[in-house]
Formats: sequence, C-alpha cells, structure tokens
Amino acid sequence: MTLLTAWAEKTVKKSNEIYKFEKEVRSILKKASPSIVKVVAENDRKHVATGIVINKNLILSNIMITKYHYDTIYAVTRDKQKIPVKLLGKDKRTGLILLKHKSPNLKPIQMGKTAMTGDWILLVGAFYSKVPAVYTGIVSSSSQEELILNAPLPPGAVGSAVLNRDGNLVGVVRGKLRFSTNPSYSFKNEGGRITILSKHSKGENLCYAVPRKKVKSIVSQLLKYGKVKWGWLGVNIDYYKKKKGVLITSIIPNSPASRSNLKKGDVIVNINNQEINTMSELQRAIRQIIPGEKAKFIVSRDGKENIHHIKIGEMASFKKQLKSKTYFKYPKNSRKIQHYFEDYSRFPKLDIEKFKINITGTPKLGVLVKTLSERDA
Repeated sequence: MTLLTAWAEKTVKKSNEIYKFEKEVRSILKKASPSIVKVVAENDRKHVATGIVINKNLILSNIMITKYHYDTIYAVTRDKQKIPVKLLGKDKRTGLILLKHKSPNLKPIQMGKTAMTGDWILLVGAFYSKVPAVYTGIVSSSSQEELILNAPLPPGAVGSAVLNRDGNLVGVVRGKLRFSTNPSYSFKNEGGRITILSKHSKGENLCYAVPRKKVKSIVSQLLKYGKVKWGWLGVNIDYYKKKKGVLITSIIPNSPASRSNLKKGDVIVNINNQEINTMSELQRAIRQIIPGEKAKFIVSRDGKENIHHIKIGEMASFKKQLKSKTYFKYPKNSRKIQHYFEDYSRFPKLDIEKFKINITGTPKLGVLVKTLSERDA
C-alpha cells in the first residue's frame, strides 16, 4: 500500500465520520425543532430568550426577558407564527419562568435521562431572529443542582434546550458561567463573616443549566404557586474538622431550627438519608424539602448521634423578617449592619456594581481591634 493510498483511505474514513456526525445532529434537530420557540418581551425595545414547549399548554423560558417592564410578551415559532403567552410564575434562583399558551400546533419536547459528566450534548435555541440555532458541547460537570457545559452561549440562547444523543431534554440553559476563585475582601470577627466576591469573573465558553429532574420539580411548583417555595432551616454553620458533618455555630431566632431541639455546637451529619459533609450539601438538602414537611435529621451531640424530626420553613418567610427588621435586634442608637454597607467608602477602590456581599453569622456590638498588615492598610 502506497502512502497516497493510505492517505486517501484515511481521508475517506474521516469524511464518513463527519458525515455520520452531521446526519446525527440533523436528526436531533429535526426531532426537537418543533418544540423550540423564540420568546419576546417587548416595550420600546425587544428582549429575546429561548422557549421550550414542555406540554400542550406550557412553555419554559428564562427570567431575563421579564427583568424589565414589558407591554406585551409572545412566542415566535420556526415558521414565524406569533403566539400570545401569559406569565404563570417565575423563580429567581434558577432563572426559570413558566408561560401559558393556547396554540394547538406546538409539540412538547421529550424528556431524557440524567446527564452525566463527559456526555456529549446539543444546545438548541434562538440566536437573535434565527430559530432554531444549534450549538454542540459536552457536560463538564454534573450534579443535582446544576450542569456545567463546555459550550458557547450567544445572545438569545438563554433558556435553550440541552439535548442528549436521542434528542431528549436533559437540562435548560440558565446563562454564562461566572465565578470568583478568591474573595476580593474578607472580614471576620466573633460575630460572623463578611465576604465580598467579584461577580465578573467568567468561564470562557462555559455555561450552566438546570438539570431535568430539578426542572420538573420547579415547573410543578410554578404551576401550583406561581413561585418556588425553597426550604429553610435557620442555622449558621461551619465545617466540622474532626469528623463528618457540619457544625452549628448559631441558631437564627424565630426560625424552624429555633423551634426544634437543635443547639449551638451540634453537628448535622445526615438529612433524609443524605450524608452532609459540606455547607453546600446542607443547603441543597434543605432546599429540596417542601416547606411545611418534616425532615429526618441525624445530629451528633457530645459524641452521640440522635435523630430529630424537624419541620422545615420557607426561605421567603426569613426574607420578610429581614425586611421588617425583626431578625436583628439593636439598641436604638446602634448602627445597623445594612447601614454599614450603605457607606461604600469604607472599601477603598471598590466598584460596588461589580461585587456581591455575603454576610454570615449574627452581628454583635463592639469593636474588634486588629493590627493591619501593609496589604490591609
């Protein structure tokens, strides 16, 4: 066999593989396209996102298009048909909104299995006026909470369908991945911790999506309540360095935890048969519980494990406490912590629009004296 013949055979083989791949993509696109629409919220300008038809009357899209006031909202199909829609509910945490339509011609998308790390995926959505548009990638990371995708995300593609090789839905694109590897500012005393994180670090060609199972749960609540009721326990926690679990450092007043037998110093090791070893695992386990339901906690106290059944509250109730200023109780002349952050001059060279502030712990009155390093000064 000559070198020319070998090269020719190799070229033909590659061409066949490319043709096979193109054929597979077109097959998936043909199957999913009838379920993909462009959603437009319009006033003096248009805000565009992708919509996914999930049953004969419902479309799932992204909250971005409802961020600003709009006079009208509608969906546009691939054949340019304009369909009026009505907003039924939205969830800020996941960025999902649920819309109702009355068109008999829209075809619901088929649901797939759970996506795994390393899976090849196809994103089908909108790209400006183009519907559908297609992008390929892989699942870089997967969990019950989110999928991290190595795939581009052009304007209009938020809300896109994440499809597997069978053309079935495994997730819904939320947006571009943004992260902070290190805190830009961090302050800590015996009362709590204040961390200021940059919001503008980006992952190049990375985006994240809501997994199918979570989408199903969210849609159910949006349909029933018009919002998602996230579970809330009401504890401040820290890592437990000795063994498994997370350490309760304090209990928030008027919270579900304060009405239970939990105490400061307890270590939560398990919730509803899910092992708890990190803060994120605790938060995820609590959020999954419907407010009003009782959850089974395994708690270690003084080296002994005990079982507690605790009725979980709703996160929204805690936010109402904060707004009504009943959570923190201060003397009349004391400076409230929110006032502290209204004076951003305390943080030199800090462009507050580019940062978010996380506060954990319960603020205490008093002054903490600390010797500053050259870097801190």
